[in-house]
Amino acid sequence: MSPALTISGKIIEIIAEELDITLDIIKANAKFDDDLGASNIDMIEIILSAGSEFNMPIPDDEAAAMQTVGQLVSWMEKRVHARDKDS
Repeated sequence: MSPALTISGKIIEIIAEELDITLDIIKANAKFDDDLGASNIDMIEIILSAGSEFNMPIPDDEAAAMQTVGQLVSWMEKRVHARDKDS
């Protein structure tokens, strides 16, 4: 499995667990609030959990701009790959 699939898959698992929803309804273009029903507190938990999982804290201003699953996945993939490349 490629690292991108691992990151995406893990983030989707985090979202499913935090929101108590099934994996199959979580799509890259799904909006956290409108499509998945995430509250502001849910979003904080998702962001903190994703940051913790990959040891990559997400700055508040960047987290606030994330509206879709794909935006979170893309942000994390770029940072993790850049960090791993520099290691």
